[in-house]
Amino acid sequence: MIPQLAPVNSKVQPVQFVADAAPLHGNHGANRYVEAAIIIIGIAVGIALLRFAEGFFVPLLMGLLTSYALGPLVSGLRLQN
Repeated sequence: MIPQLAPVNSKVQPVQFVADAAPLHGNHGANRYVEAAIIIIGIAVGIALLRFAEGFFVPLLMGLLTSYALGPLVSGLRLQN
C-alpha cells in the first residue's frame, strides 16, 4: 500500500510569493537610471582595482595562459619517455 501525502478530495491552494502580491509603482524610469549608474560605477571600480593590482594580475594571467598553451607539448613529451 502506498501512503498518501494529502487526501484525494482536499483542495490545495497555490503558494503566492510576496513579490507577486506587491503592487507595481509608476517610477520605473528612475529605477532604470539608478541601475545603469550602479553598473557603470561598478565597472569603473573594477577597472580601477585591476589597474591598481596590475603588478600582480598581469604575471598571474601570463603564467596561466603559458601553462595552458604549453600543456599539450608537455603531455606529448611525457609520452615519449
